[in-house]
Amino acid sequence: MANNDKWSPHLRQEDTSRTLRIVLIGKTGTGKSAVGNTLLGRNVFESKPSPTSITTNVQIAEEERFGKTLVVVDTPGFLDTNMDKGKLAEQLLLCTGLACPGVHAFLLVFSLRQRYIEEDQKAIEWMKKVFCENIMKHTIAVFTDKDVIDRDGSSLNRYISKMSAELRNTIKSCKGGRVCISNIGDKREEAAELVINMVRKVVRVNGGENQYFRTELFDEMTRKIDIRIDQILAGNDTILEKISKLEEEMTLLTGEDPRLQSKRRELEQRIEGLRKKLKNECSARKEATSETTCDVFTMFYTAIT
Repeated sequence: MANNDKWSPHLRQEDTSRTLRIVLIGKTGTGKSAVGNTLLGRNVFESKPSPTSITTNVQIAEEERFGKTLVVVDTPGFLDTNMDKGKLAEQLLLCTGLACPGVHAFLLVFSLRQRYIEEDQKAIEWMKKVFCENIMKHTIAVFTDKDVIDRDGSSLNRYISKMSAELRNTIKSCKGGRVCISNIGDKREEAAELVINMVRKVVRVNGGENQYFRTELFDEMTRKIDIRIDQILAGNDTILEKISKLEEEMTLLTGEDPRLQSKRRELEQRIEGLRKKLKNECSARKEATSETTCDVFTMFYTAIT
C-alpha cells in the first residue's frame, strides 16, 4: 500500500453538534444492516439471514433520534476476503463520500453466531491500513445475537476469550469499547440508546461533538461533492421558474370549455413532471457522491493496492 499523507488521519472542527455520522463495518452475515435499522428506529436497510451479502452497495439513511440527527452509513462486506479489490475501492470511496465531512464513530460489527478465522483478522488489518490505524480511536466493537449468550447463561467476555489472540487484541484496540446487543423484539430501543451513548462517549473522548475523524481524502471528496451539490441544486431555480410560468398560464385558463379543461390537464401534468425533477439535499448528495467517486477512483485504487 502506498504511504501518502493524503490518507493520514486528523481531526477537523466544525459545528456538527446536532449530527452524529456513524459507519457500519463488518463481514457478511454479522447483522450490520440490522444494527443500522436498530439505531434508526425503523427498517431502512434490507436485513435477513443470508450466506451472501444482502448489502451490495454503500447505503445511507438519517433520522432524528435521541436529540441528534443520526446519519448511518451501511456498507457491504468490507471484511469479506473474496470481495474484488476494484469493487472494494469503489465502495470505500462511496462510503467516504457519503460520510463527508468525516465520521464520528465506526461500528465494527461481529456476530456471536459466526466463527472467526485468521483471514478475518487479516481483513481487519487491511481495513486499518486503508482508513489508517487511528481509526481504532473512533471504533466500537458491536456484537449482535445477544440471545446466544443469554440462552447459555454465558457472557461476552467468555465468548471473546475463545477467539484468537489477534482478534482479542483487535477488539481491545477498539477504544470506544465493546457491547453486545439484540436487534430483535422489544430490546431494540434499549440497544439503540446503549450504542448511541457509547458513540457520544467516543466523540467526547476524541475532542467533543464539533470534531470527527477524517483524512485528506475526506477533505478532497467533501470539496468536490459540495461543488457538485451546489451545481445540482442550482438547477432547481430553473425548474421553479418554469413551474411558476406554467402556474401563471393556468390561472388564465378559466371556464368550462373542454379545450380549456384539456389544456389545464396538460399543464398540470407538465408541472407534476417538473416537480419530480426537483432535488433535495439528500438526493443531490447521493448523485454528487456517485459522480465524484468516478473522478477520484483511479487515484484511490492506486493508493490502497
